[in-house]
Amino acid sequence: MLVTAFVAQIRGIGIMKENDMADCLSLINEVCTEAKSAEDTECLAEFLMQAVILGLQEKHLKADIIRNLQEIIHLLGGSEFLSPRSWLTLARSFVLMDDLTKAEKFKQGSSKEDKLVFLNQAHSIVIAQMLNFGETIEFPLSEADFANPLQPLKNIYLPHQVYSSSKKKDITKWLPALHLFEVALKLCKSTAAEEQEVEAEILFRKGRIERQILMEEKSPISQVESFFEAIQISLRNDQNPGLIKDSYLEIALVCFHLKKPRKKVSATPSTLKVTAAFRGIGNL
Repeated sequence: MLVTAFVAQIRGIGIMKENDMADCLSLINEVCTEAKSAEDTECLAEFLMQAVILGLQEKHLKADIIRNLQEIIHLLGGSEFLSPRSWLTLARSFVLMDDLTKAEKFKQGSSKEDKLVFLNQAHSIVIAQMLNFGETIEFPLSEADFANPLQPLKNIYLPHQVYSSSKKKDITKWLPALHLFEVALKLCKSTAAEEQEVEAEILFRKGRIERQILMEEKSPISQVESFFEAIQISLRNDQNPGLIKDSYLEIALVCFHLKKPRKKVSATPSTLKVTAAFRGIGNL
């Protein structure tokens, strides 16, 4: 959609332009009015989510952003039948609501259940959607634990999906996707016009593929260099908070994977980087 593409161009506070922001906000307000007139609940929720993203980028008042999130939850929360995209929008709204209201919950001394209510709702939506799309979910025996998808993910939407049903782990199913990102990275670096925000995005996507390979191989050597490079490029250029946060979260997944019981291995430059990443995650 035009609105989504427009907002996607405003990725980081380092390269924002006032005119771009004004044009984008005006377009969002216009399409929201049209969606309300057409009584298209899902489209309205999607447009409001774009307003939330823009508000976070432009540092709008937190109360205004929360109001938009509450409206999204109201629009989608009462619907039994939603498209997969709208379920994702609803889950994202719960996560953002948790981020924006967490400080108040701790100040008020809320119970653990109240503090996690939004995250629990988002978790339930994501797990249900993953089941619908064919992933294998491990459900806990006690209510104290959470359901989790079995790693690595099946990756059933790539052309080599035939490997996803094989019990034998085979990293070759990820290699075509990894090759595409490696080629894209080379092209991005060799172009006359530097697009560093694009380079950071490619590195992030490449890192996610490398993480899946790591989990499939059960190797003690981590693949976090792409994430670190993506973070560094973004900090030097567009300062995209979403990409930086997601990169640290991906590094956290690598950390959790390496924390699983395994044979003792010697420290390597990569494992030392993962240790350093824990400190970075703690500072988010």
